[in-house]
Amino acid sequence: MKKQLEANDIADIRLCKNVILCEVQSGGPQSMGCLLKDCTNYIETRRRLGRLRSVLWIHPRSRTAYEEFHDAICFDTTYLVNRHKLSFASIVGVNHHRHSTLFGCALVTNEDTDSFR
Repeated sequence: MKKQLEANDIADIRLCKNVILCEVQSGGPQSMGCLLKDCTNYIETRRRLGRLRSVLWIHPRSRTAYEEFHDAICFDTTYLVNRHKLSFASIVGVNHHRHSTLFGCALVTNEDTDSFR
């Protein structure tokens, strides 16, 4: 059943049609061996695991600047979350002219301690 659900999802069959198709192939909802909600939870969990989690971007010039001006650094994740539920984080430092310098930026899914390791 799981392989059939995955194959239909890869073929871009909508979730409700995917579950109905498995229901018909198994001979009805009573002979499926699981609930409708179990099938939808399985597919949604599988989709979430296949999604991008976090991205860190650092330009080579910014890396060189970090090596020179790494005394004061601010890692800020207070920006709003976008439509993909990723929060934007900036890594900013101060150069010898006391100007802010962007060292890097990141898109972070969760703001827990495991995400920042």
